[in-house]
Amino acid sequence: MLLLCSVTCMVLLTGTFLSKFGTSLLDDIGTKLLEAAIVLAMP
Repeated sequence: MLLLCSVTCMVLLTGTFLSKFGTSLLDDIGTKLLEAAIVLAMP
């Protein structure tokens, strides 16, 4: 029962974090990956 409650709390906390910061975090990660791909593609 304790395991079920802790897992539920972690899922809810992760969901609220992603709903608040997910879009900006994903945008930053995408920008970093694009910059890295451009640097690697240069001869």
